[in-house]
This record gives sequence, C-alpha cells and structure tokens, in this order.
Amino acid sequence: MDFLQQFRTYIELKPYGEKYEVQAPTLSAHNLIIGTPYIDIGGTSKVRLVGKDELEINLRWTKRGWLSKEEFKVEGELTRQTGKGKKGTEYLYKISGNWNS
Repeated sequence: MDFLQQFRTYIELKPYGEKYEVQAPTLSAHNLIIGTPYIDIGGTSKVRLVGKDELEINLRWTKRGWLSKEEFKVEGELTRQTGKGKKGTEYLYKISGNWNS
C-alpha cells in the first residue's frame, strides 16, 4: 500500500531568516496482516531553500525489496540555481549513505 504525498510542507527557521520547502518521499506500509509490520521509504524527495539563494537537495531513496543488497540506501545532490534551465545548475555536494545508520 503506497501513499503518495500530494502537498509540500514548509519549515521556517525564524532566528536564521530561512524558510524551507520539503517534499517527502513515498512511504509504503508492509506486512499489515501477516508478519512483522514495517514502513519502507522509496522514490524521491526534495528540500529547497526558499528565497534569494536557490539551494536545493534532491534525494533518491532505494526501497528494500526481497533480496536487495542496497537496503536503506539514500543518495542525492545539493545544487544551486545560477541561471535558467539545467545549464544554470551548479552542483555543490554529492550525498550518499544509509538512512538507518
């Protein structure tokens, strides 16, 4: 059973004057009737700094699967928009790891 998030959440850090737009990944509930229930994360998510610095992080979450060796994996990039379109994107950092450790 997948629940797709159709909205965005906004977080404002008033002491720093920053406002973030958060789009969460897809959450899946498994084994609700038989077995041990668990929630899995998959798909993509995005966090964007709203304002003059167009900073954005795009994350890709890997679902566990039956025999997956890439369990709990997350990877993505932190970018800054320097102009219009893809050519105006500056890649600042690459992020990868496991979200459970």
